Amino acid sequence: MIGAAGVVSSIAADNVYSVNVVGYINMTLSNSWSLVSDQLDDGAGNKITNVFSADFGAGKYPVTFYKYNGATYDTLTRVSAAVWTFNPNTVENRQATLKPGEAIFVRKQFAAPISVTFVGEVKQGDNMTNSIVSPGFELYSPIIPQDGGVRTIHNLTPPANSVVYAGFNGVSYTTIRNWTGTVWAGAEPQIKVGEGFWLNSRGTTDVLWTRTFWVNN
Repeated sequence: MIGAAGVVSSIAADNVYSVNVVGYINMTLSNSWSLVSDQLDDGAGNKITNVFSADFGAGKYPVTFYKYNGATYDTLTRVSAAVWTFNPNTVENRQATLKPGEAIFVRKQFAAPISVTFVGEVKQGDNMTNSIVSPGFELYSPIIPQDGGVRTIHNLTPPANSVVYAGFNGVSYTTIRNWTGTVWAGAEPQIKVGEGFWLNSRGTTDVLWTRTFWVNN
């Protein structure tokens, strides 16, 4: 729920707090693989190396971040608190982002959970947009940090016969739904704060996912 006082929502046992439009999201990554998003704007481009700059703690490395490039994954691996490696080792990959509207996979190669805190500003405005590649199979997240239905809350109406894969639990997707063009084939996919999802868009041309949001409205 987002109100005039800010953001109040939940991710498992963690909470999301915000005062006015600046806040933070706490997440605990327990699974070996997680599909995450950062729906706060850090004001510095939301580079993955900045978003995940806090020390994870002793024994909690390496952690690898997988960003889909439309065909395969570019990876950024934090091998220690101070050292990152990149594949490919390009300027573009070293500056890879996790902005509101984007999502990435995170893999940790140890049993202990890691805690992550995203800090930044809740985006506001009329007709904020995220481009949906059509046809295409891509990772996305809502721009606004709210729990709720992908269409009723987040205002995404995909092209007819598109499929949403949501609720990644570290192994599989708990919700796979087809949008017929008028209704969901099953319950509407629910997207939580800090989560990403796949969309297999069956359209013929790119479409804009538009959202209008003001904290004080």
